[in-house]
Amino acid sequence: MLLLAGCSGPRAHAPSAAASPSPSSDGIEDGAPCPPAPAELGLPDDAGCASAASGIFSPAPRGTDLISYALVGEEGYPRRWRLRVMRPDGEWLEEPIYAGSATSYPRLLGTADANDDGSDEAFVKVATHSYHSGATHEIAIFGVRPRDIYRVQIDGRPSLFQVGGVSTFGEGVECRDVDLDGDPELVLLRIDFVFGEIQRFSERVYEWEGTGLRFSSRREGRMAKTGYNDPLLYRYYSLRCFDF
Repeated sequence: MLLLAGCSGPRAHAPSAAASPSPSSDGIEDGAPCPPAPAELGLPDDAGCASAASGIFSPAPRGTDLISYALVGEEGYPRRWRLRVMRPDGEWLEEPIYAGSATSYPRLLGTADANDDGSDEAFVKVATHSYHSGATHEIAIFGVRPRDIYRVQIDGRPSLFQVGGVSTFGEGVECRDVDLDGDPELVLLRIDFVFGEIQRFSERVYEWEGTGLRFSSRREGRMAKTGYNDPLLYRYYSLRCFDF
């Protein structure tokens, strides 16, 4: 299960009143034929497995719909995946998503202004890896410019990080102003090892540079083992980005 948690902060913003439900992916079942996309989304006739969210993307000052969907082939199975932005004026942008597999379908999880530039970023689950008693989910970040949709780069490579895990190992991500300079960073959290009642953890901090991220610092330490409902531990298994 992918754990999502909201958290307030100086960079949080309220969702647009005109926004569509966010996120929504009802009826999508990994490995199964895609349910047809709702007609109101205005997608191609062969579209399916649609998930939708809403956000505020420059230069539009109002809420904008963001949709992930598949172009389906024989018997309704996905052939290609697309990410579409529907602007308030009726115009739209679209880019391919190179993600998914026969048993794991991409999902649009939601949006947040992760770098505090006034325009939201979209968080997309691009793959899931299931194993004994647990799963990890690979997440990518996408941004929207006036003329295109782009995948955020981390140290010059397409963004990809993991969220989830099991009781002895976990990975999480959060947006946080680590150095209290007024600018948010992206922090990758990890439970590296559990021995008895002691957990070893690490945190990698990435700073925003324009529309990309670069590694800044790393710290590690130990903490007492706690329950999953403890906020201190929950961070290491979840995705938290301000109001998303």
